[in-house]
Amino acid sequence: MTLYQQSEKNGRLVNALIKSRFIVSSVCLFLTFTFSDVTAQPQREDRFHESKNHKIGKIWVHVTNFGQLGTNSGRGAVWPGADIFPGFVNQYINRGGWFFGGIVPSDDTQGPDLNDPGDLDTLVAEGFTANSVSDFREMFPNFPDERSAIEVRSTGLNSEFFHQGEISGEKFVAAYTDTCLNTAFYRFVPLKHQRALGIEVIEKSYQFSETFVEDIVFFDLVIRNVGKNHIRNFYAGLMIFAAVVRYGTPNISAHDDATGYLLANSSGEPVHTAWIAQPEGSNGFVPGAVGLRILRPTSHSARIAYNWWFSTSIVNSKEDWGPVTADVYTGAPNVKDPIGTPIDDPEKYIVMSNGSIDYD
Repeated sequence: MTLYQQSEKNGRLVNALIKSRFIVSSVCLFLTFTFSDVTAQPQREDRFHESKNHKIGKIWVHVTNFGQLGTNSGRGAVWPGADIFPGFVNQYINRGGWFFGGIVPSDDTQGPDLNDPGDLDTLVAEGFTANSVSDFREMFPNFPDERSAIEVRSTGLNSEFFHQGEISGEKFVAAYTDTCLNTAFYRFVPLKHQRALGIEVIEKSYQFSETFVEDIVFFDLVIRNVGKNHIRNFYAGLMIFAAVVRYGTPNISAHDDATGYLLANSSGEPVHTAWIAQPEGSNGFVPGAVGLRILRPTSHSARIAYNWWFSTSIVNSKEDWGPVTADVYTGAPNVKDPIGTPIDDPEKYIVMSNGSIDYD
């Protein structure tokens, strides 16, 4: 989903658009962005990667401090969190990653996707997502102090994480940047990550145990420009590899999922919610659906995009396919859209910014 916001601080204009992505069957997220200019942080070694699970509600969501939801073993989001039958887990999201893209002045950095100095480069910094798309890290908890660890806070008086003034039963705070380019010392930095967009992300996630909100996890992102780049047409969003399966059952399949985009609810209220479900319910074992929705800015100020495609285990496979739909805001046919999995930064940026709402 793509949300449009514009802000100007210290003379720097950043066009901010919040965007959500989908792979195979996928869904998207809700977030808030603010922008400011700060001094770039020093680099540090790859020893502070950390992950934690939101588990005080019905939906369990795995978050990290490097821009990823879920881990290599999957289980990015399961519901209901407590197994109805011991040994079985209903998974809706395998894993996903935040994507941040923009257009910056080119420099002397050399690479197949980069232009000569004086031109413009399209850059996308991405979290660790699905093997067929971006199975590497471009986000790092790249700080010399305690911010590299995920901070936990709680309203629970008996909790070791109790914090005065906290609003949720479980809050995680993670900070990471895309500014690490040292492939010699950071073994997870891909060669594709030739230039940094120059951003720092503060990711806050909230979960509540009260019954009326136990099926929701809230995310709030603060994005700061910590580099020297003047970032134009900035987009942010979430790419999801969704596999709706029940672990513990034989012959599970992640290739028969369904996804769609709900513009309004039964009362006609705009909801702009992307969803993922198992149409046949895996023989009744995986009921319901998981959805993602942008809460702020509100829909009337948002430019929203929703795209899906089928992705094989081979990058750039001819078997990949996804619909190419027109920009709902301009009517442009989006003829430059990749047919399947976007591979390089320019393709990923096109998919983030195309203004499409793919059919269910």
